[in-house]
This record gives sequence, C-alpha cells and structure tokens, in this order.
Amino acid sequence: MDSLKVVNWNLEFFGDIASQRAKEMKGTRTIMNHLNADIYALEEVVNVDSLHSLVQSINGNYQYLISPFGSFASSPSSNDYASAQKLAFIYRSDKVRNVSGRPFLKNSVGNAYYNWSSGRYPYFISAEVKDNSNHWQQVYFVVLHAKAKSDNKSCMRRYDGGLEMKDSLDKQYPNEKIIILGDYNDDFDISICGGPSNYEYLVSDSFGSQYYYSPTLPLSRMGISSIDGYPGFIDHVVISNEMINDYVAGSAKMLQNEVEQWIPNYTNEISDHYPVMTQYILTHPTAIPGIAAQEISLYPNPATNYLQLDNSSKAFTHYEICSPYQQKVAVGTITASHTTISLPPLANGIYYIRLTGSQTIIKEFIIQKNGY
Repeated sequence: MDSLKVVNWNLEFFGDIASQRAKEMKGTRTIMNHLNADIYALEEVVNVDSLHSLVQSINGNYQYLISPFGSFASSPSSNDYASAQKLAFIYRSDKVRNVSGRPFLKNSVGNAYYNWSSGRYPYFISAEVKDNSNHWQQVYFVVLHAKAKSDNKSCMRRYDGGLEMKDSLDKQYPNEKIIILGDYNDDFDISICGGPSNYEYLVSDSFGSQYYYSPTLPLSRMGISSIDGYPGFIDHVVISNEMINDYVAGSAKMLQNEVEQWIPNYTNEISDHYPVMTQYILTHPTAIPGIAAQEISLYPNPATNYLQLDNSSKAFTHYEICSPYQQKVAVGTITASHTTISLPPLANGIYYIRLTGSQTIIKEFIIQKNGY
C-alpha cells in the first residue's frame, strides 16, 4: 500500500544568488529525486524562475504553486516581491489534483499582517488527494513561515499570529483533514523565548472537535534538531484530528543523515534547515461501511498487560504499537474476531496502536500500572 509522502523543507533563500543557482539547483534536484515525495511544502523560495526550472527537471510529473505574496509584498507586482521569501507547494499530479492556494488571514480584522512578518501570511492550499482505494479525498494544507528571532516582541507576534490561525481554522474548517507544516521559528516543547512554546495552544488542544496532533513533537522531545547549529526543532508538522487515522505512526523523520550522504556539503550548498518527512495512508471512508475509529472497541483503557480488540468486522489483520516517541515496541497479527493483544513491559504513559488490513486506524491508549 503506497503512502503519501509529504516533505517540509526550508530551502534558505532558494535562487537568491545568481552565481550559486546552478549548484543549488543540482543539489536540490538530487535530493528530491532520492526522496521521491508526493508533496513538498517549501519555505524561503526567492527566485520564481529557479523554482519553475527545478520542478520541470525532477523525476516524475510534478506541478507547483508559489505564493503571490511575501513580507512587504502584497502581490507579484510589488517592488519587494522578487526578493521576498516565498512559500511554495510542489505536488505529484497523479496523486494530487484540483490544487488552489490563497493567503490565509489576509482579510483578517486582527493584526495578522504584522504578526506574520509584515505580510508573509500562511499559504492555504486546497487539494484532492488520491486514497488507497483510488478515490479522491479533500485535504487542506497550510504552509507557513513564522516570524523569526527570540526577542519578546517577535515571540508575541508568533504567539498572536498562530493563535489567530488556529481560531480561524477551528471556525471555518472544524471537520476537515488539515496538515499544517512549515518553519514555525519556535520549538513545540520549550520555546526559544524560554518557557512554554509560542504554539502551546495548538499542540495541547486535545479536547472537543478542535483536536490537533503534532507527529514531529516526539522528535523534538528526543533532542533532535531540524536546523544546523541550533538546538531546537522548528520545522514542525501539525495535523487535525480528522487526519490522525491516516498518519503512519512513527513515520516522522528529520532527514539530516540522508541529505548529507547525497550532498556532503549540504549546509553550504543547499540550506541550514533539514527536510522533514511525514507519511500518510488515506483510507476510503466507505471501504468498510459503518466502521470508524471511534467505533472500534479496544479495551481496557487504561491498560496494564493486555488489550482486547473487537474485530468482528474482520477489518484488521495486523497491529503495531508505538511509544510516545513513535518507536515501534510491538507488532503482531490479528486472526480472530475478538483478539487479545499482549503488551510488552512498558512504562506508564500514552501509546498508539495502528491497526491495518482492509482499513487503517490509529488509536491512542494509556498504560497505567500500580506501583510505578
């Protein structure tokens, strides 16, 4: 079953310096041909012609959108547009179609222009994505590049800008599949400003219909950095609760080792940010009529040594259990209508079980043992 591979990547002033474009183009193309992703969400694209040439030269049938706005540049006719850091969305046309983009929050009654680096609004992408049953599903993407720096004013601009973005998504798209990715310019566990993350309201909102989950947060908690010479992970991914069951548990990966193998002088020739990949398997919602994640019976929860699964629909044949850090801790097969899944010795905490078969579902459960 093919997964949808999505890469989040800050290309650090891509195409800005004419004398470096050939080497930059060659290295970026080499990496993309190795990654063979379905979607690339890019930040800091400067030269539009360079992006066009890149998309035309990589293996596969790709198309792209580039934001018609940037800091101090409200349109391509603005004096500052050519030199502005722009957002881009590259997609494989046989898996993604009917793609359109617009600046998100541009018509806000708040202070979005100021908070988002003087006009570098999030880029809101509407698209249809082919699922594993060859049906097309509506998915929304938000590509962002937040205000940089760790001074108090910059931190508050990020906080306020991100909060308005979240509130707007909650109100306008409360039941949609959404992937928010880009350069957040702050970590999700401990802020570069000190204290809680500027996006704490986003990553901790786990109640009601506006639930979000960050598949890259565990990487940050493991001490992984997404930028050269900097201890924080700032190139994060956030997904809406409607997208959680499609996420391939444990697939979030920072690709430093890979890109430095392909391009040994990567940080000098390409970027100081490393690409980050997440993967998804979109399951057609009518593949098994009447079966949804919330209807799958998995108990007890909290668990101690085992889980009971009601598999009367015969929907699932295998399972994987992942830790809070997205490491696989157990795998097995499912053969009966009611299956007992033995759990390995694990510490108390939140875990995830991924059930696969004719449908794929991810459910969260808790291990809670007395005496810990």
